Amino acid sequence: MEWLAELPEEAKAAALIRPDVTVLDLRVVLCGVVLQLTNVAERDSALWRRYARLTLQALRPAPRGPASSRTDERIDNSVVM
Repeated sequence: MEWLAELPEEAKAAALIRPDVTVLDLRVVLCGVVLQLTNVAERDSALWRRYARLTLQALRPAPRGPASSRTDERIDNSVVM
């Protein structure tokens, strides 16, 4: 998975992903989706594409501004560990 180590830096340089994305982020998000779909023996390609789109959307840079900052704050405050 050497290519995975290079991917975030190239994508960040092209402004295709969030600037804070790390290799570990990619491994957890990408492998987590694949693992779960595999565990439930999902074979519907439309569903795989749906989760691929959701994953890619999560990694994209967010628009900045007052509204997005408030959303980030609400998400941060709602996460319970």
